[in-house]
Amino acid sequence: MSSLLPILVAAVGIVIVVFIIIMFIGRSSGGGGGGKRTRGRETILRNATKRLEQNPKDPVALSELGDLYYREENWDQAYKTYGTLCELGAQAPSEFEANLRRGMSALKLGLTDEAHRSLSAAKTQNPNHFDVVYNLGVLEFQRKNYEKAIQLLNQARVQDPDNVAALRSLGHSYFRMKKNKEAMNYIRKAIDLAPDDKE
Repeated sequence: MSSLLPILVAAVGIVIVVFIIIMFIGRSSGGGGGGKRTRGRETILRNATKRLEQNPKDPVALSELGDLYYREENWDQAYKTYGTLCELGAQAPSEFEANLRRGMSALKLGLTDEAHRSLSAAKTQNPNHFDVVYNLGVLEFQRKNYEKAIQLLNQARVQDPDNVAALRSLGHSYFRMKKNKEAMNYIRKAIDLAPDDKE
């Protein structure tokens, strides 16, 4: 048994060295993913551009571009691209996603009326989607429609009871309605769940 121990230690050492070499080669050759993502982006742009030259309303190309811009948080381009997809209506690969992402992009750009319009359209297509319901609640709060905000934010809270942002927004809405007891219940719960959240 003791004669196997040095062989075992040597084998483990070799495995570790080989593993380190493989990791080093993978990183130095660009296998970390950065190059792939750039090539993927360029491929998407090239293919979508080619398709859009033939048909400026190609729903697949627009969907791929919209997805790329949305992932990159290029809100202005995402908003425009999803706007074109929304105009296509049922021809879009996902009319709901086009409305949702156009609304979210508009929200990021501070275009509240457009965000409300798109998110409302998304809500008619999927009335219980958390992002739609929550963000419509936030928009209603901004518009000072506190009762409507409370209704929507409660709907979001049912879907995700521990969502700190929904609880906080719900607490603020109740506070604006001068329902301080309810407001404190939600704000206290939000603080308990995220004590480091400065908002």
